[in-house]
Order: sequence, then structure tokens, then C-alpha cells
Amino acid sequence: MRDISERKAFEAQIHELAYFDPVTRLANRQLFVDRLTQAIALSRRDGLPLTLLLIGFPDLRRYAFLEEGAKNLSKEAAKRLLDSIRAEDSVGRISDGEFALLLHADARGAERVATQILARFADPFPFGDKEVIVECDIGIACYPDDGRSSEDLLSAALVALLPALSEKGSTYNFHTPCLGRSAHRRLEIETHLRRALTQGELFLHYQPQIDVVTGRMVSVEALMRWQHPVWGWVSPAEFIPVAEDCGLIDSLGNWALETALGDASLWRDQGVDLRVAVNLLAIQLRDPHLLVRIRRCLDRHGLAASALEIEVTESTAMRDVIDALTHLHDFTDAGIHLAIDDFGTGYSSLASLKNIRVGLLKLDASFVSGLPEDAENAAIAAAIIRMADALGARTLAEGVETREQFDWLRAQGCHLAQGWLFARALPAVEIPALFHRNFLTSL
Repeated sequence: MRDISERKAFEAQIHELAYFDPVTRLANRQLFVDRLTQAIALSRRDGLPLTLLLIGFPDLRRYAFLEEGAKNLSKEAAKRLLDSIRAEDSVGRISDGEFALLLHADARGAERVATQILARFADPFPFGDKEVIVECDIGIACYPDDGRSSEDLLSAALVALLPALSEKGSTYNFHTPCLGRSAHRRLEIETHLRRALTQGELFLHYQPQIDVVTGRMVSVEALMRWQHPVWGWVSPAEFIPVAEDCGLIDSLGNWALETALGDASLWRDQGVDLRVAVNLLAIQLRDPHLLVRIRRCLDRHGLAASALEIEVTESTAMRDVIDALTHLHDFTDAGIHLAIDDFGTGYSSLASLKNIRVGLLKLDASFVSGLPEDAENAAIAAAIIRMADALGARTLAEGVETREQFDWLRAQGCHLAQGWLFARALPAVEIPALFHRNFLTSL
């Protein structure tokens, strides 16, 4: 007789590692695909409905640098998913930021489950000593309409998931042929964008920001441009969301900051002293080393902190209020100027806003359009200008295209203006020629 308990325990451990996710204890991709394949065979034989839900959690990837926190978020996400399904259904963890649900239900039942999941994930998640909202997006594929094999169903669910990930907030999408074309385009952009970073296809153009009293250019906003050798100019509205989803946005952000400060340094050598405004996205604000990187970049180009203005959108600043406020306080303490972009389109907490020490509120172009005839836009614009004055901040109007808009904004006390009335975004080499120009004389 032999004691084989140790060998059996080792075999059980090997089985656990081979088929289950070590963090959530859910089925891993291999085991889930095996279950999906069996379910398809039964559905084909018995004619039972079957749907696949692919669930993406972009926030789990964004918190990956906090390893223990990310693990706890993944565990809580798994618990909420298990609470949303029946015993005959199955859930697995496909990758770090993706889970999958196998439902013995038709499209209507899948939609009902998706709605329940979104409701569960609307509640905050515990994250250390605070709470965070975790965005949840769902792509839905139905057997056999969207695929007849496990691989086809997973691909169809992914095609449905990608547009949901690009939208604001949590949502779900069903697979359709047009979504397939959209996903193919996104994949093309991702592939070519990786090359563009190394092949010099990316550029920064700069749009002048004009003092409404003196008519002088006092600062510029850096705007990213991509000129593809075959496609021509690709809109930032198309490639920036793809860069966020595929993990390239940090590389793009570093490149933009380095390039903008390099150009500002060259302008200074030519006697052109301009502040340069660079946009930051939500994912960049989650980097705990962001301020250190910015300071090093300023030092490399011999620039003071006051030469840089960081722009964040109102919704970005307020999405993860605690983390965002910490970073924004650090910027202003370091002497870096801070601007809130697209102001009036988000959901600012005024109590938070007054504590950030914002230097500039940028009035969104949607409120400038139609001025001064549009009474509603005029009321909103005037209110924002007065509020900024009360907070000790300046205001900049975006999208100024007519002399009438400019005159009205100046009469209301707006400090700066930016738009095609003065200049479009221009290459760096063209900026010095505009530095001594009085834009008021050409209106």
C-alpha cells in the first residue's frame, strides 16, 4: 500500500492552475471556451437559445499599476457577475479586463441580464479607503445568427463590445454587420497608429489664443495631427479613442508633451515667449508619476513650470474626483497653469472646482455658436464668465468665428479668445511670425 494523497493534491493544484483564473477563481479562457463549445453542441441538437455576453472593464486595466487594488476590483466584479446569472449559466475571465457570460437565453433574455449587470455596476466599488465607479460595457452575440462556433461567437461579441467601449458611460451593444466594418476600421487604425509613432507621421499644430484687450497672442493650444501616407489626414476624433482602448494613449501623451515643450523652447530662443497648453486625458491623470515626468520634461528643455498649461476636460476632472483633485492640486502647487476645457458640458461640482485653483475656464464652442442672437447660449456664456471672475479665474472662448461673437464676449468680460476668426491651428514654424501681430487690427 502507498499513500498517494500528496500526488492527488498536486494533481488537483495543476488542474486548478490550468483551468481557473487565480484571482477570481472563475473559469479561465480555456475552460470557458470548452464550456461554450459544449453548449453550442447541445443548442444545435436541442434547438435551445444561446447567447454570449463579452464584458469589458476598461477601468480594471487603468488601475493595473495598483496591483492589489486591481485584484480586489476584479474579485468584486466577478462576485457581481455571479450574482446576475442563474445556476445553469456560466461565467469566465477571458483576460485581465474582460469577462464572458454564457446564457441559455434568447436575445430578449440577454438584454434583460445585460440591463441587470449595468444596474449592479452602477454602485461604487470599494477601493482602499475610498470608492470608485467601474465602467462596464457589454457586447452581445447570439447563436446561431452571429456565429456557429465558439471562436465565431467570441469574435462577434468582441465586435459588438468595441463600440460600447468607445462611448461614455456603461452600455451594451448587439452584434450587427455594420459593427463588424467599424471594428475592422478600428483595427486598421490601431495597426497603422503604432507605426505612425515611429515613422514621423504625427505632428502638433498650434492654435493661437488671443488677449481680447490687447489683441496679442499670449498662448497656444497644442493639437495632435496625423497625416497617413495613403489615407491623408486622420481626424483625432477617430484615432484618439482607438489609442485609449489599445493602450497607446500614454505613448501619444508623452510624445505630445515632449514635442510641445521642445517647440516652446525653440520659440523662446527666437524671442517668442508663449505659454503652451497641452491636453491630458483621464487615463494619464491616473499615473502616480505624472508630475515627476512633466517636471523632467520641463527641465530637459530649460523651461519654467509657468511655460506649461495643462488642459483637462470638465468631465475628466470630475470623473474620479478624489484622484483628479490630488493631481490637479499638485500641478498648481508646482507652478503649472491649469485650464478646464469644454466647460459647461460636464458635471462639475462647484465645491470641488473652487478648491482646485483653476487658472482658466474654457467656454465650450457650443455655447459660443449663435452668439449674440441665441438667448440661451448668451445666458450660459455670461453666467460662466461671471462665475470664473468670482473664482479668480480667467475665461477663454473657443470656436470664435465672427466679429459679432468677439465683440459680445469682450463686452461680457471674457479674457481670451480662440478660433478661426484669428487663425486656424498652424505648424510650429509659423507661430513666431504671429507673435508681434495685433489681431484686432485685422478684424
